Amino acid sequence: MPVVLNATPGSPTANSFCDLEQANAYFAGMLYADDWTAATDDLKTRALITATQLIVAGVDWRGWPATTTQALPMPRSGLRTRNGAAIPSTVIPIELVHATAEYARQLITAGAMPTAPSETAGLKRVKAGPVEIEFDGSASGGGDGRLPIDVLSMLGFLVEAWSRGRTCVPLERV
Repeated sequence: MPVVLNATPGSPTANSFCDLEQANAYFAGMLYADDWTAATDDLKTRALITATQLIVAGVDWRGWPATTTQALPMPRSGLRTRNGAAIPSTVIPIELVHATAEYARQLITAGAMPTAPSETAGLKRVKAGPVEIEFDGSASGGGDGRLPIDVLSMLGFLVEAWSRGRTCVPLERV
């Protein structure tokens, strides 16, 4: 049974930040879009919904929800563009639309759900004496270990933190 995608800003039944038309337009002029263009509409729809769910779970948003009935955390009040202009509380910022499309493409390309890295992700070798550490380059560098860093960088001005799920202690200089 086909999944129904709802990207209507503020809808109580919305399940995506980006609709199929927006995603297809985004990829129309992009490099490396072959996996996206070759996918069926049903797979694209499922990828957009999944990408939205993973983005929602992976960040702490700035501002506050525009309504009490909306299903997704966007649209929001109190947001500003990278240049400081107010973002209307009735729209999904285009950067979030594009980030959702990009993550959906990456999910299709990967052919699997992302997993959080282990404590040793990215390490190839550790040697005790004399001290030596070698990295294998496989770590994504994403904020919560799941969201790709390129997707997070598209959202940077919309979020408070990318570190959900990690244990961090802020450093204070005394």
